Amino acid sequence: MKRMTLTAVVIFFMGGTLSASPRWLNLYIPEFDNLRNDPSVAWLSSGFVDILSKKFTELDGVRMYGRPALEKILQDKSLLLTQRAGTENVLVMGTFIRELDQVTVNAQIINIANWDELGTARTVGSMNNLTILGNDLFG
Repeated sequence: MKRMTLTAVVIFFMGGTLSASPRWLNLYIPEFDNLRNDPSVAWLSSGFVDILSKKFTELDGVRMYGRPALEKILQDKSLLLTQRAGTENVLVMGTFIRELDQVTVNAQIINIANWDELGTARTVGSMNNLTILGNDLFG
């Protein structure tokens, strides 16, 4: 499969549209890693999760989960077998680095069932306008 953005992964798993669909997508997004352990922007670790969660929960068929649910599914993969038929499980692992006013965000999109990388997302933006940075990451 070719590389896809976050939104493209959702469209792919939802059957090609963002409308109501019988398919389900469980999207697991743990806190993003602050690669430089910069305490002044530590809040971005959960901030990016909040931004993406808000955008994806507005879509029919997409359910958001954080680190606790991810750890549970990774400890017991048989839980995947108890899910509704057609349910896909995707992990978004993200990192960020701040350099002065600029923040670089990278995300890797992984199919939990087989650990295939489905795609990556990268965006660079200003600390002064995190809304645009979040929209870029989502888009």
